[in-house]
Amino acid sequence: MDDRWVLVEPERKPARCRRGFSLIELLCVMAIIGILVGLMLGPVGRALRKARGFKAEMETPAHMERLTDGMRKFAAAHAAWSCPDMEALLLFAKPGGPTERWLKAAKVTFFPFRHDTPPETLVVTLEVPGGGSGKFVRYGLTKGDLTITP
Repeated sequence: MDDRWVLVEPERKPARCRRGFSLIELLCVMAIIGILVGLMLGPVGRALRKARGFKAEMETPAHMERLTDGMRKFAAAHAAWSCPDMEALLLFAKPGGPTERWLKAAKVTFFPFRHDTPPETLVVTLEVPGGGSGKFVRYGLTKGDLTITP
């Protein structure tokens, strides 16, 4: 026999030595990650809603303080004035951008008032989120709260 005509097959690596992942392996890992994320969405969403409500409860006193402080300064500087709407109150009090955004996001009921309105007259009511999921805390400000330093 002639050695020139002998066929030599190239060496093949076994299937286990290949690099990379199969499509099935990748899909299984993605399914496991999806299940874990799905299990965590409920508790994480509840914690986030609770944190937002807590944040609103903690920020409310600071915003109310800025609003009343600005309005007291305006009332002390001007003897006669009229506050016909919420925009005028914000213009007079100048509470700042964050407080104005907070007021516009809250459910606000405004009652027009003037410098000679009795101090015990309710002029602003606010409903802000707080106290848990879907609950609101209600605040009321009288003309005396806004204009007379206690």
